[in-house]
Amino acid sequence: MWDDPRRRNAAKERENNLKMPTLRPITFTNHNQNLIGFLHMPDGPGPHPAVVYCHGFTGQCLEPGFIFVKLARRMADAGIASFRFDFRGSGNSDGEFRDMTISGEISDAITAIDVVKELPGIDANRIGLLGFSMGGAVASETTAKCPGIKTLCLWSPVSQTVRQNWNRAEQMVGDTLDLGPLVLGRGFVDDLPNHDPVAATIRWGGPLKVIHGSADITVTEESARAYLNRPQRSEFVLVEGAEHGWFTEPIQDRLFTETTSWFRETL
Repeated sequence: MWDDPRRRNAAKERENNLKMPTLRPITFTNHNQNLIGFLHMPDGPGPHPAVVYCHGFTGQCLEPGFIFVKLARRMADAGIASFRFDFRGSGNSDGEFRDMTISGEISDAITAIDVVKELPGIDANRIGLLGFSMGGAVASETTAKCPGIKTLCLWSPVSQTVRQNWNRAEQMVGDTLDLGPLVLGRGFVDDLPNHDPVAATIRWGGPLKVIHGSADITVTEESARAYLNRPQRSEFVLVEGAEHGWFTEPIQDRLFTETTSWFRETL
């Protein structure tokens, strides 16, 4: 049979893609429930540094405008692996949203980090965390509970968790709070006083960068700047005109550039 070099090259490329695909779905278990995640790997054998993403309240591993996916691709181009996943009760993972608590999401994040550290091609000594909105509080608390986290980046992070959510807690009927398409349980409210994400970052002691939008009306600039109240290295970037969802391409490009450069420097 005629030997077509292009056919050989295409077959070789398919073989390489099967060995180490750029994007891999990964299912893992915490408290007997399955969580769904996606690993974005850079080219090359590694080992590569990796960042675990913590999505926001009522969010999922895509986030608005697919910003988690877009960032993961940008990070892969910079030689950094990304693992984005759905907390239990969110997205495609098992569980009910009404059972969600910050403590439960911290447990999920720790389990996700343990999974990532064991993956082929990952440098277990170079793991960072990214947290968006409520996921910023979760990521911050996780740093103090999971040894070996090297660096942290927060987007529009919640800090004064109890104060910001107590007005909604007062609207609860029995043990539930109707959020429209979703229902929140009493466990979330009862768990709130157990958490102080800023204090957690102080106990952790690693480098922290906060990126916030000047037009964010969901999480205040005061909440985001609270993370600067620590003696360790802490940086703050205010992106003019950016809303909570980081909606426009120029704003997203600034967000991704700031985030990627931070992880390249601190991982």
